[in-house]
Amino acid sequence: AKAVVLRYGTVVTGAEEKKDGDITAALPWAYLLADEHRADLLIYDGDGMGAPVIKVDLDRRSAGRFHMVEYRGSGEVRQPDMPSIPGDARSKKNRDRYQNFRAQSWTWLRERFRRTHEAVERLNQGLAVNVNPDTLISLDSNATATRQMTAELSRPKRIFTESGKIAVESKKAMKKRGVISPNLADALVIAFAENELPNTGGGESFEPDFDL
Repeated sequence: AKAVVLRYGTVVTGAEEKKDGDITAALPWAYLLADEHRADLLIYDGDGMGAPVIKVDLDRRSAGRFHMVEYRGSGEVRQPDMPSIPGDARSKKNRDRYQNFRAQSWTWLRERFRRTHEAVERLNQGLAVNVNPDTLISLDSNATATRQMTAELSRPKRIFTESGKIAVESKKAMKKRGVISPNLADALVIAFAENELPNTGGGESFEPDFDL
């Protein structure tokens, strides 16, 4: 199955899954969704099985109004020399805490949910909430496949390597214990992993090609 998650700022506005067809059918589907929702970024999984096909496809078509950004979970962590706990110089550096960017970006999402939960609990108790709203997350209850996506978030285990780094259980390990790949959850992590527009010029608009 292929999955796409749509977000506007901190609000997840859509979560959709496509179970039929291969990657060549998924590409125009994703492009069309991005165009329909006037997306600024279309972030794709550069480590996925369809990555080679995506790269070839990008070479022959314009991304048009929105920008294409590659997510590499297997890549190096961001800001490797910065403390992994912001403002705490005694905490481990990012490079010493996370195995790779996948572990780091899954942790980022985990922290969004934790902060949101704490903020809601304080509000329910009538307490003041002093938190940057840009660090929270909200799921639109009307979004397609939201319930399935939230269930998938608990599928991968949070594990530690021999060196003590945080890692996310591999899909191969999940398959061994009979757990289906969390496509929607992965898409949610990817959606929040990139926030900045790339420093590139815009291309011409295009219509997604369904005749691949």
